[in-house]
Amino acid sequence: MAYMKQVFIPVKADIDLLPVVKKYLTKLPKKIGLVTTVQFLYNIKEVETFLKKEGFHVEFGGQILGCKSPVFKDIDAVLFIGDGKFHPKGVYMRDKFQIILLDPFDESMSILTSKDMEELEKKKKGAYIKFLSSNKVGVIISLKWGQEFMEPALRLEKKYPDKEFYYIAFETIDFGELENFPFIECFVNTACPRIGYDDTNKFRKPVVNLTDVL
Repeated sequence: MAYMKQVFIPVKADIDLLPVVKKYLTKLPKKIGLVTTVQFLYNIKEVETFLKKEGFHVEFGGQILGCKSPVFKDIDAVLFIGDGKFHPKGVYMRDKFQIILLDPFDESMSILTSKDMEELEKKKKGAYIKFLSSNKVGVIISLKWGQEFMEPALRLEKKYPDKEFYYIAFETIDFGELENFPFIECFVNTACPRIGYDDTNKFRKPVVNLTDVL
């Protein structure tokens, strides 16, 4: 498969991360996983060094993406330094760790817990139950580099031989086009897993992520 050439240009946020860390130092657990986004990746190591000097056990996870996060072994919580909840939600959905958010711009602290994710968890469980009872399942395939998982998607046929799978491929997923398949009872998303969490309102039928059903 041929892909269009791409150029990735990281943009740095010109801000010191240590002030917000020092401000809430006494509220942090002693075992933490440290993550951030690409905007702060250039100076996040300063935070790791500082925390270790203060006696913290730090597992450095580095940069997280909306659809990918590091694996931690022995921590009590994940410390996310950055703004917004999009990226830390992705970390929570996979590992269920408590996520501590430190925003270096307004020097605020917030905590992402199971209560914040309760509605999303209910939707996820309901969609999974619907998938199990569905006979005709649409499998959404992305043709974008880094999001194309056709080979893993084909494993569905082996694991669920009693179901009929219809593979629908997009370069850019058009949710409106899914209306052309009214016989589909449930969709399986094989592209960015955040589609199965954040974009469920764009589907007329339940949607589950590939990793949740394999």
